[in-house]
Amino acid sequence: MPKQTPHPEIPAAPEQFPTNRLQRWASNLGYAGVLPVFSLLAAAWLQPQWQPLTTRVGTIYVATIVCFLGGIQWGFALRSSSEQIRIRRIFVSILPSLWALIALLLPAKLSIVALIVSLGMILTYEIMEQGDDVYPPWYLPLRIRLTTLLVIGIGAFALLPLN
Repeated sequence: MPKQTPHPEIPAAPEQFPTNRLQRWASNLGYAGVLPVFSLLAAAWLQPQWQPLTTRVGTIYVATIVCFLGGIQWGFALRSSSEQIRIRRIFVSILPSLWALIALLLPAKLSIVALIVSLGMILTYEIMEQGDDVYPPWYLPLRIRLTTLLVIGIGAFALLPLN
């Protein structure tokens, strides 16, 4: 019998998440999503004349990931059983895209710092809200690993001389 929610317009969360296939897909696609940052970084190190371009493309790419993470919060808001948490998650879900836009308007190194801060803030929020029971059990460990890789990748761009 499906789990009942206090709001019939919001579908009940599944009793068990299909962890094997979904986790595998999410993990594979998540790690694949980190590859462009490291590919751009490798190109920047191998071809120093490309550093300004690869840094710009890398920051734009990470900004799109930050926006995507906001969208995830919107989706989790729809699954939450608490109206207060749903409202908070909807509000929080719009902040990453606004932050990413501002980050892209900054000079390269400040943009990198702003994106690193945003990745950390989103992950911190997700950890704080984990008691809401909308995350599959594998979600936060995967997010921690992917965020760590993204922070290392985009952070390495700050080490480039940017001729």
